[in-house]
Amino acid sequence: VEIMDAFTAPEIREVVFQKPSQVAGSEILANVVGYYIDVEPTEIAYVAEKEDKAKAWTVESFDPMVVKTASLARVVGTTAEDNNQKYKRFSGGQLFILWATSPAELSSRPIQVLLFDEKAAFKPTPEGDAVKLGEARTKTYDGFEKIGKISSPRMADDDSDIEADFLRGDKRQYWVPCPSCDEFQLLAWKNCHWDDDPDLAYMVCMECGVELEYDDLQEMLERGRWVKDAELEKPFW
Repeated sequence: VEIMDAFTAPEIREVVFQKPSQVAGSEILANVVGYYIDVEPTEIAYVAEKEDKAKAWTVESFDPMVVKTASLARVVGTTAEDNNQKYKRFSGGQLFILWATSPAELSSRPIQVLLFDEKAAFKPTPEGDAVKLGEARTKTYDGFEKIGKISSPRMADDDSDIEADFLRGDKRQYWVPCPSCDEFQLLAWKNCHWDDDPDLAYMVCMECGVELEYDDLQEMLERGRWVKDAELEKPFW
């Protein structure tokens, strides 16, 4: 929830989500697009790694969302000219669906809401760098632009990787309480253990050492909190 809220907070210009795989990153971007279409219509661009990924996001995430959301269905165009796999026109703006391997279209239009999906996988092309080209197009809305970068990390110490973007921000991470001792902590890899079979790995509390059960996870997540500068060993509540 806080990730999506950050996309609408007026004081935040850029949102970076460094993530593991399969945690609904693309769905977050679909929700953000839906919000701006419905509440603050403007010029939006979604940029995927490759053309097939962009089309998959359109077919699997965006289009079903519009069909099932009455407020979006009322304003998003329905003709082939206004609604296809490259752009979606709606009252007050339009959504461009682009990909990093062919970034030239990014340089031809002003964009207020710019969303990069799996940004760490982008590679520079003869036409230019999709991220730099896109960011340059938000300057028309200087002070009111919104840039989102969502990705799993690829290469450490690479300025083009999502980690470099994450480290420029306030480095929020999600802390959860132990169901036994109530100590807040990160679900860190160092607390994952197994004996002989890694398929039987389990997580332990960093404070009391109790084994954390999968059945505890939902409650832990519901009680969790985002913590700024989460490299702290123990944040102050």
